[in-house]
Amino acid sequence: MSRLCFTFQNLADRTWRAIADAHQAGLSYGEETITETNLLHLRRYHSKEIKIRAFSKQKGEPATGADWEWWIGGRGRWFGMRVQAKRIKYPGDDFGTLQTYRTASMKRLQIEVLAEQARIDNLNPAYCLYVSQPGSAGTYSRCCSRTTRRFLHGCLIGDAVAVRATGSNKLNDLARVCHPWHCLVCNCPCCPLSGAPAPSGGRLADAAFAVLRHSRMAGRELCRESFDGFEDIPWFKPRQRLPDYLEPLSVGEGGDETDGRLREIAEERGLSGFVILQEGKR
Repeated sequence: MSRLCFTFQNLADRTWRAIADAHQAGLSYGEETITETNLLHLRRYHSKEIKIRAFSKQKGEPATGADWEWWIGGRGRWFGMRVQAKRIKYPGDDFGTLQTYRTASMKRLQIEVLAEQARIDNLNPAYCLYVSQPGSAGTYSRCCSRTTRRFLHGCLIGDAVAVRATGSNKLNDLARVCHPWHCLVCNCPCCPLSGAPAPSGGRLADAAFAVLRHSRMAGRELCRESFDGFEDIPWFKPRQRLPDYLEPLSVGEGGDETDGRLREIAEERGLSGFVILQEGKR
């Protein structure tokens, strides 16, 4: 197991336990706090592999959600996602109004805006679901079924199109089209990379792509009737290069000019920030 794989598993474990602990203490511990906590840990323990640039909350955030733009890969192969996080309504088993949320000023549902904005920016829309359940709740994801430690399901990643197709806010329904987020960086059973015990370099992009592709395929299989309306939402496969605006950040050349450009893009797209995960950096 790679160090990066272990860290993703460890953070899922921490997230599961922290949601329960926060509930007992009367703390809100929302998805933005969880996201920033996890990203901080990733940056702290993998500063060479992970580059992050965050910005203050944008005016358009209620419509778009606290979305982050992720790029995963390296060595001439990169996979891009627009990721929105949602936290379970602990101690319940649902994600509130995930499927139906919109404000009075919004013309479309937030979940629809996520998919549309991702398409405009040539990104794949994804949800990161923060999960915890009281008692002896079991394994949920169809992927990594060999994973018996329920705490490793504290962070689930799924294709937003598949999530939308379920039409459900319930954990048991959503988990059927999602995978533990460590599958993005580990060689999980459902998304195997032949000949590699763990993905590295450009293969990391293929691992992330395989996870979201498998998620969408699960949505198509399990929600055939409702999925028909989403067939035209495109895939964006791994590409050879990072977007030009992220190149300076990837090599540690951030400065006022780079930050200014990234801030402009974040404001235009309603993003909280950018994450670059590049395996192979030593």
